[in-house]
Amino acid sequence: MEAEFEEKTVEDAISLAIATLGITRDQFDVEILEDKRGIFGRKARIKVRTVQQVSLSAETDYEHAIMDFIQGLLQRMNIRGGVDIVDRNDKIISINIYSEDASLLIGKDGKTLDSLQRIVHAISRRLAMEKRVLLDVEQYRERKKQKLLRLVAQIITKVKRTGKQYTFSSMAPSERRIIHQAVAEVEQLSTKSVGEADAYYKQVQVFLER
Repeated sequence: MEAEFEEKTVEDAISLAIATLGITRDQFDVEILEDKRGIFGRKARIKVRTVQQVSLSAETDYEHAIMDFIQGLLQRMNIRGGVDIVDRNDKIISINIYSEDASLLIGKDGKTLDSLQRIVHAISRRLAMEKRVLLDVEQYRERKKQKLLRLVAQIITKVKRTGKQYTFSSMAPSERRIIHQAVAEVEQLSTKSVGEADAYYKQVQVFLER
């Protein structure tokens, strides 16, 4: 994964990358694209490259059960594909589906994938899994996440510079969570979700703390 970040200094740009991507400094390389001083101040722009994810084996009965369920779901949909665990931590298990019919599983603007995510979430709760399962197809969410993170980095800089609130368009909980977590690492900025209490898709506002 590659992403670009801009701040006043290289150090500030690296800090923004860490906060935005939610990773540690040893998990990415930095290429300095621009670092200059001018009559209007200093400006630095960097490109970061992260380490590619690898597949992990299911370790618990819960993980085996949820993997079997997803594989069975693909069979019932008459879709050929494989299922891999690509990441796990204390709170989340990330599962990716590989298939030649990825576009059918993703759907327009990821809506079909969102529906599959809700089904998997319901099953994981029925299994009493302690970790949240994040479902992806051919790393669609990951690509969308990196695109969203690049936008968030730009919005953070814009809101800090202008002091004006910014409102993102309606999006799924997993995407809203990305924005909330990225902005939470930035001083003086806050976020909130806006929409009906029981709505699946909501807007996110980014604003300066008063």
